[in-house]
Order: sequence, then structure tokens, then C-alpha cells
Amino acid sequence: QWVATKWDGFAKPTDKSHSTPTGVDLELLRKIGHKLCEAPEGFNLHNGLKRQLKKKREDIDVGAELDWATAEALAWGSLLLEGKHV
Repeated sequence: QWVATKWDGFAKPTDKSHSTPTGVDLELLRKIGHKLCEAPEGFNLHNGLKRQLKKKREDIDVGAELDWATAEALAWGSLLLEGKHV
């Protein structure tokens, strides 16, 4: 028996789920990734951070060895470009 007290309007465990296909063009992800690896003009980056951002940009260009945080940042960037509130 489903308890309907404070849960009116929420999906029930027995309800059929619905999903919407998602996807973003690879070139858009690269564009977002390049922006993630940029520093503002005139900003003095630490050499170690410069090296890390250079490597991250290379990984984004190739599409390999992306870590979870980079993937999350790319996802957030794509949602923001779509006008979604995140």
C-alpha cells in the first residue's frame, strides 16, 4: 500500500519511468572544455597549474583520459548554454 500523506504528486515506485534522450555535440563539448582551461587575461597562473590546464586541454582535444570532475564541468557548461538553471 502506497502511503499518500506528504507524497501527493510524487512518482510511485510502481509508476512507469520516462526518460528523455540527451546528448551534446562533441565540438560544443570541446569549446566548453577550452573555456575551462583558460585563465583571465593578465592573471598570473602558477606554473604547475599552467601545466595541468595544458594537459587537460590536450585530453579534451583528443577525447581521452577525462576525469570525473572534467566531465561534470562539461555537463554543467552544456546545461548553462541551454539556459538551464543549475
